[in-house]
Amino acid sequence: MNYTAGELPVNVIVMIALSIILSIGTPITYLIWYRKKTRASLAGVGVGALIFVSFVIVEKLIQAGVLYEGHSVGSFIQSKPLVFSLVAALFPGVFEEVGRFVGFHFLKKKHPEKESAVMYGIGHGGIEALLLGGLSGISNLVSAIILYVAGMNAFTASLDSATAQIVTNTYSAFYTTAPLLFLVGGVERILAFVAHMGLTMIVYRSVADKKLRYLFLAIGLHAALDFLPGMYVTGMITSVWIIEGFVLIMALAFAWFGYKQYKKGSDISNIKRLTSLIRKYIMDKSILRSDKVKLITERLVLVPLGLNYLHSTHEYASDIENTKLMIYLPNTSLRETEEFLEKAQAEWQKENPDFYEFAILLENEHIGAIGIDLDRERHTGELGWIINKRYWGNGYATEAAREVMNFAIRELKLKKIIAHCDSENISSYKVMQKLGLSLVSITKGRKNKSSYEEREEMLYSLDIE
Repeated sequence: MNYTAGELPVNVIVMIALSIILSIGTPITYLIWYRKKTRASLAGVGVGALIFVSFVIVEKLIQAGVLYEGHSVGSFIQSKPLVFSLVAALFPGVFEEVGRFVGFHFLKKKHPEKESAVMYGIGHGGIEALLLGGLSGISNLVSAIILYVAGMNAFTASLDSATAQIVTNTYSAFYTTAPLLFLVGGVERILAFVAHMGLTMIVYRSVADKKLRYLFLAIGLHAALDFLPGMYVTGMITSVWIIEGFVLIMALAFAWFGYKQYKKGSDISNIKRLTSLIRKYIMDKSILRSDKVKLITERLVLVPLGLNYLHSTHEYASDIENTKLMIYLPNTSLRETEEFLEKAQAEWQKENPDFYEFAILLENEHIGAIGIDLDRERHTGELGWIINKRYWGNGYATEAAREVMNFAIRELKLKKIIAHCDSENISSYKVMQKLGLSLVSITKGRKNKSSYEEREEMLYSLDIE
């Protein structure tokens, strides 16, 4: 059939354009949001994209050799739809997950934290979305626009009849396919991206915990995800909606399981540090005085703050809303938070620490930190605290500060407690008042890290008799 200009439904062009936006926009939007939230290094994105492309090229070359109909093995596989679906599913499962595994071993040398693993997943899933959904979608969009403007003659006018018929049969799909189905490709790329993020964290757990079973699990899950689409290609399943429903369920399951691995908290760098600490402990059993310190209140437990709380600390220490009225926060990188925790942990190892920094735990959940910084004479201690904004308004700062004050008076024999805050930090100076501290002064010249403007600072104090 010779389709003429204007005959192609405009909805086809719209759906193809939306599919492209979904394919390209999803990973880019997630990348921008996650990097703004965590300040994670972009190195993971580059490594993820490079590993994906490299391993897919190797995969396709080997797959072409195995499935080649010119030899008995390839001929047998091609003749058995079920076997073909299984083999076609195993190839990406094995190569992409092994690629992820290799990529993490390369990435962990400089970026061992789990935030970089997420960035790797964005690179891996994002480049696939760009290549399969973005570039192919752009090609389809250009073809659709040409068909709408000039009709089928734009492609067939200069061809002989036989070739023209082949081209017509190819491009007829733009006219005969329901417009909504052109959007399916974009939705598929979103689901594939979600699945990649989940699989990324599963393989990362394999590297972080040094357990190969997670790698084999990822390979199996990836193969399962591709198995039904393979059956669709061979004609064993004819409904595209069955395939999309299956992919949706699998992608959500991967995302849920991957998120559980992400929330486990340990990462490669923490495992290295733990190993280092164990070795050091064997050499010097007195390394940590901190294991003897635990303060307990009605609702909270206060324990020494250290590197084991890296990611939960960075959550609030890098949050603008959480830190906008503070002098030394927010932190702009995970490494900045890590350096602070290294210092805090090192202080606990001293015979007489210069400051004591506690993690505030609520039912084993790390919700903030509180510390007391001593002067040279060890007569005066300055209190400071921060509570994750998700737990504001429950009196936790007051409860924790009162217990640390008791510790400072009882154990450290301090003679004076002071605390300061921004004059607009109402919740903080109310805590100071509840603790019995009195306002000493309000001075100008305070500069918070998140603002260049000069602020007022309130100083509170309590003399211990």
